[in-house]
Amino acid sequence: MATPQQQLSSSIAALSASIAGLAPGLHPASELVTPTTSIAALRALTGAMFPTVLVRNYDGASTGETQGVYVLDADDSTSPDNDGTIIVAADGGRYKLQIDGGVSLKRFGAKGDGSTDDTRAVLNWIAFVFATGITGYAPAGTYKVTQPVAMDWGPVATTGATFVGDGAAQSVFDLSSVTTSPAWLMTDTTGSDACFYGTFKDIGFIGDVPGPLLQIGNEDYSDAFNEFEIKVQVKNNNTTESACGTELNGLYNCSAFLVSNCHGHGDALRIRQTQFSHIFGSSGNADTAIHLTGGYSYGNTFISHDCEVVNTCVVIDEQNVSQNTWIGGQFVWSNGSGPAVAAINATNGNNNRFVGINLASPGSWTAAGGAVGVLLDNRGVGNYLFGQVTVKPVSGDGDLIVDSVTGNIAQLLFRNNGNSAWGWTRDTSGNLLLIRYNPSTGASIDTPIVIEPSQGVSTFKKASLSGVGFFGAGVSTTRPTVSGAKGGNAALASLIQQLAALGLIADSTTA
Repeated sequence: MATPQQQLSSSIAALSASIAGLAPGLHPASELVTPTTSIAALRALTGAMFPTVLVRNYDGASTGETQGVYVLDADDSTSPDNDGTIIVAADGGRYKLQIDGGVSLKRFGAKGDGSTDDTRAVLNWIAFVFATGITGYAPAGTYKVTQPVAMDWGPVATTGATFVGDGAAQSVFDLSSVTTSPAWLMTDTTGSDACFYGTFKDIGFIGDVPGPLLQIGNEDYSDAFNEFEIKVQVKNNNTTESACGTELNGLYNCSAFLVSNCHGHGDALRIRQTQFSHIFGSSGNADTAIHLTGGYSYGNTFISHDCEVVNTCVVIDEQNVSQNTWIGGQFVWSNGSGPAVAAINATNGNNNRFVGINLASPGSWTAAGGAVGVLLDNRGVGNYLFGQVTVKPVSGDGDLIVDSVTGNIAQLLFRNNGNSAWGWTRDTSGNLLLIRYNPSTGASIDTPIVIEPSQGVSTFKKASLSGVGFFGAGVSTTRPTVSGAKGGNAALASLIQQLAALGLIADSTTA
């Protein structure tokens, strides 16, 4: 069976033979397709004479795919040559690539061989996609990029654009020659804080920079990416502590499948501001797998995230990180490049929940003092379970905290058989009550024991004590005995002695 390239060659040969056999004037020039070998050859043509041209390869060397058909736009005399979809002919005519579906990065001259500098082709490809809205396709290959790239989504802020590859490990942008961070930045220069509906997936990045390799949004939070779909693999080979694989600065209601690692150092995934988004993937081979810091990050769901080959899986050090949930996945923090710390080190934040995580390393789940705002399912850290309370002290945290809004009544209830229950209750005046009452009616059964902080006293209706001591005296568990004759001073002396033993009086009497 003939290959596509062989079929193309046969078609061109047949077309050439057909053209050669035409009688003069039989067909107008607009109906003829002129074959040529490269973009350079296309530029050398006279557009008026050859309005439709089939370009076999970009630079004459086979890339495994045909460059495409170019048609002269007789009404266009101003569009610049972009080395790909618009080519200016020798007579100034504008040839335009006929596109069916997406436009390949190789149409702009990219080689994808890992050694040729494809920077110009990549930049022209990005600019074309943003200018036209046509899907950008990066075929499998390694595209060498030698300068920082800033993808400005501003031109498509309200309509979106799509960039897609053949797989995150197949279509790879090699930024190893770039030395400044971020090596690849996605931004929106419109200043509207509203960029919608973008897709960037099945593409990978590799590089070596001391900060973020891939950064989505500026660090001043001036960008807002909404309803984006992102699926990438990022490998930052830098060995400094400031290194970062992927940094997120302003994702809202997005779906992000991120595979990020950082050569054993820094943060694999750094989230500085992201809200109500779904985050999947793997973060590892770093000091920290996921670092939540900087700005407001809340309402996010991390689904089946794999955090391994790190010293700490999750670090939270910003008070405005709240109401985030990790569901499933695996945390391994004992095989990083440095000393193992813990699965979670949260020194700030609140109500961040971890549910059904496989905690696969030995040692503490949370760092010393690092369980602030953490609710760790089935591990007894800030956690409640239906039917029971499980409490496991963490260094720096209370064993059990029961709280309510100031002014409301807080109650801890212990039910008995029948219509009675014991309750520890704080009333609206701040007093603590131990009370037995009917939970069905809410009526008290006995007069409660009341501890009044303002008075420093406890009020009892009645009490039965098995031992007693007053004012620091030792507790006596036997009933005091008064002896001696009542008619003399012996009984009185015995009474004074017993009262002093209980601590009720100080005996300063004399003989």
